Amino acid sequence: MILSLSLALILNLGWIEGFEAVPYFPPDGWILVNADAYDAYWVPTQSTPHSGARSAVCCADFNSQNADYLITPCVMPRAETGDTLLSFWVRSTTAASCSIEVMISTAELPAPSSFTNLATWPVTQEWHSRSVSVGAFDARAIYCALRVSLLPSGQQVTVDDISLPAALPQPDLCNGLLRTRGEPAQQRLLVWGTHEEMGYAHGFLLAEQCLANMTRFVVGTTLYHWWTPTEYEGQVLPYFRTYFSIPAPFEEEATGLLAGVRAKGVSLFHPALARDITVEDILCSNAMGDFQGFNCSSNSGWGESTAADDTLEGGVVIARNFEFPTGQNATLGHTSLIIAFDPSDEDEQRTASVTFAGYFGCTSLVNEHGVGAFIDNGNYPIQGSITPGSLSPFGLSLRKAVEAAGATDVYGVATGIEHSTSRYAYDVHLVSPFDAAHPVPAAILEINNIADSLRFATNNGIAPPIASATNMVVTNHHRVLYPPVYCDRYEALACSLNANLAIDTQRAFRLQDSVAWWVPSYLAGTLHSIAVRPNVLVENPSWPCILVSYAHRWGGSHTRPRHAYSWDELFWRDAQAPAMIAGITVTPVNGDLLLAWSDPGDNVGVTEYRIYRSGAAFFPVGLPSLAGSTSQLQWLDPGAGQSVGVFYRVTARDASLNEGPPSPSVGGMGFALVVP
Repeated sequence: MILSLSLALILNLGWIEGFEAVPYFPPDGWILVNADAYDAYWVPTQSTPHSGARSAVCCADFNSQNADYLITPCVMPRAETGDTLLSFWVRSTTAASCSIEVMISTAELPAPSSFTNLATWPVTQEWHSRSVSVGAFDARAIYCALRVSLLPSGQQVTVDDISLPAALPQPDLCNGLLRTRGEPAQQRLLVWGTHEEMGYAHGFLLAEQCLANMTRFVVGTTLYHWWTPTEYEGQVLPYFRTYFSIPAPFEEEATGLLAGVRAKGVSLFHPALARDITVEDILCSNAMGDFQGFNCSSNSGWGESTAADDTLEGGVVIARNFEFPTGQNATLGHTSLIIAFDPSDEDEQRTASVTFAGYFGCTSLVNEHGVGAFIDNGNYPIQGSITPGSLSPFGLSLRKAVEAAGATDVYGVATGIEHSTSRYAYDVHLVSPFDAAHPVPAAILEINNIADSLRFATNNGIAPPIASATNMVVTNHHRVLYPPVYCDRYEALACSLNANLAIDTQRAFRLQDSVAWWVPSYLAGTLHSIAVRPNVLVENPSWPCILVSYAHRWGGSHTRPRHAYSWDELFWRDAQAPAMIAGITVTPVNGDLLLAWSDPGDNVGVTEYRIYRSGAAFFPVGLPSLAGSTSQLQWLDPGAGQSVGVFYRVTARDASLNEGPPSPSVGGMGFALVVP
């Protein structure tokens, strides 16, 4: 029994990532980079893994070069322990030529530009094991990356069971986590801290995508661009400088975003502008909707309308189309995502925004109280006498109102917006949960530069009427602030609801799909298809509450499959390390030493124990003293029973790579030395 235990516990400092330990992707410490900012990302898959239930897959890109990096945590090869091998299993869905590269970076920040090629192999349709020595980087901190190249359209490359040298304590690269899902591929970003820290994480983790949106969509010379260089430099920027004033938190967020892009090593040069992008450009791009309108629509229901649905049970659901008049599929569909903001300011609350890389204003936003705002442009962009410095980008003003700690109902958001700061006209669909504290769970804020008004379900009698007190519809037309005008989309939605007022989440989506649109020649139409369930968000945060699909290549978002996210999932991060291990016993076993201990406890669960060894009783833990690791509550040190003066300390780590404090030092004879 003891002999078999000895064989099982021989030290092995390396580790294997099989993508099984956590329900999200990538695992903590791993980094994803979509270097070409097109539509493919590394995502998890349960289709034909090499072992277990999950593996990682990279799909064919809009650009067949791919340039999608799967970057490992920071590791350190050690020749003295033989821990110098990187290996993995890989297969492809195609017999056509494609390859996978192993790349290495010794930089402190693992920017794609810092990686050099170590090995390249062709990928076949059968699982093959690939191995390469990283012994040339002995005792150096390195990042390893897998990158797929030349993957034909519609094909995939899958990797699994990646064996790596020992992982180091991971550096805090930024206050953010970028995660993905598939199929189809979707990404989501969690950022936390101050506005500058959140902006830095946004810029660092999405650097390539932020710059792609600036160069492929915001300013350029094609019909797919929002502004031409002449318009932007000669008209838009001068107007922006003169009349717009940016709230300080968002100035800081834009500053952080640009700093994150720069730290990633991504070029800020904009070829059409022949200069580098600035903080002012980031802020001006967040004011796009203040210069030219979006074409959007939404419908909501609650109470009697949703009472028959087992999930909603009378709670609120809102479905909405977010649309652009040109060019979004040239880049915006590829870079769309949910950003979960977790601010450290006590006067702000958590919010989740369906948006695209580089845009941190509000187009579709909901806070932790289930209060949401969804922007549609209005049809009366009337302006009064505008004073220099009096305007604010409406998306930023609305985000400020929704993330304010006091925004707990639709009135709280509406009163947080001052109409005189708005340059354009908007119809904003506001929602909250429907309960005793929120008897009015939906309203439409109709606003332009000179006035604003709230429209309620009690105003549904305005022609064309909706015969319901528990449904609302909005397109791009005011109905209370100014007399209504004909809108075919509003007419269609009103007719559908009058035929049947009952809705659930799927019917709310179908109503929006019926008025969605797509014009291939302009790559224009419905960019985001979204549904939010505020009551579910608040009452059952582990249930799906935000459902979304994005435009993709040559089709609108309404043609794409949707993913559903829970509030807990969007904001999940484990920053809590396991507790300290105490009560270690050391037992001689046939010339070896057997260490044993109890589970110290962790909020999620311990996945690994690290054993540190030294000839000195008082020693710091670190890679030089790392003797081994195990997932068990015991570890055998072969031959150590013959040693004189050997001491151990043990730490616990969880799946998020949080390492707990080291235990007191324990000597080979089993006595404890308490380390201050």
